[in-house]
Amino acid sequence: MLGAAQEAWLAQSLAANARSAGWHIVGQASLFAPRDFSAPGKALSLWNDGWDGYSAARTRLTDTLQKAGSKTSFFSAVMFMKTG
Repeated sequence: MLGAAQEAWLAQSLAANARSAGWHIVGQASLFAPRDFSAPGKALSLWNDGWDGYSAARTRLTDTLQKAGSKTSFFSAVMFMKTG
């Protein structure tokens, strides 16, 4: 989801602000948490166009937050889906 330069910038920014920031807020356009889109009783169905398709990158980002000492992180995403 992020390029190497973006990951490095975010890690540096989080580390630089870890002590002074009460919250780390990350605004982005995709769901960050895993989301199962399957019907009840059906096999797991993830959305690979979001962070579910980039689990290694998601793990690197959560590891970066932990290493930066982030105690409170908030991910905000706006998602529009057509239903019906």
